[in-house]
Amino acid sequence: MTTERTCEKKARTKMSDDELSKVKEQISTVSDKIRELNKEVRLCDDIAERSKVMEQNLETIRAEEEKQQRKEQKRNDKFR
Repeated sequence: MTTERTCEKKARTKMSDDELSKVKEQISTVSDKIRELNKEVRLCDDIAERSKVMEQNLETIRAEEEKQQRKEQKRNDKFR
């Protein structure tokens, strides 16, 4: 056991049951908040990834539309 852990264990044993209960409650609260934030981070990462895909799709659509417009313009120029 490391020195740090030994000190933590000694400090823990010097706590009253009430203090220990309060600390455990704080740990639980912080753990719950971390869990919520991790879910939010995963959601944000997923949104960012989908946004990249959507941007690529939009670029492809714009390129296809421009190509179609050029084709139509050439076709119209031939008939004039």
